[in-house]
Amino acid sequence: VHVGLNALTLLAMGIPLEGFHGFFRTFLTFNLGVAGGGLAFLVYSPHQPVIGMSGGGYALIGMHWASLFMNWKQIKYRRPTLIFTLAAALMDLVGVIYGPVFFGQVAGRIAHSSHFGGYLAGFCCSVVFGRKLVWSQCERFLQGVLFATAVFTVVLSIAWLAQWPPRGLFSGNAYCWVRQVLVPEVGWQ
Repeated sequence: VHVGLNALTLLAMGIPLEGFHGFFRTFLTFNLGVAGGGLAFLVYSPHQPVIGMSGGGYALIGMHWASLFMNWKQIKYRRPTLIFTLAAALMDLVGVIYGPVFFGQVAGRIAHSSHFGGYLAGFCCSVVFGRKLVWSQCERFLQGVLFATAVFTVVLSIAWLAQWPPRGLFSGNAYCWVRQVLVPEVGWQ
């Protein structure tokens, strides 16, 4: 199911973006979204399972939002695009909240932080590198602010990952290290 939804997201979101932004910008944003999703996963929920290319798919949704934000008056199908991307984000939010209820513990352990990292990376990349039809001074300023924010976030994420033993941002202890050294069922190893 997950692979199928990722493929559907890639097709539904990627084809229109490639037509507007071109291959290189779409390729760059997708891959930076995968990296951003991976960094968000490693910082927020490193002990949960993560599979697929969700960060890239959600980066394409973020890229749509940035394109709408930066080119609202110039895009022909802006309202259907906004409704479609908001529906996709709403379905993801419903999955985060109600997934454990309908699909059991497996859905409760999925690392949704990679989705958020993909959204954020896709939005930032599209504002910074994306195609803009008409520029204003305010948009140039926003482009610089988002570029600086993205670089700062990546540097902080890498600094967080450099600590040892590894832990999530909201973890109380370094779970991997604690589980390897002290197993509650057996005692100190």
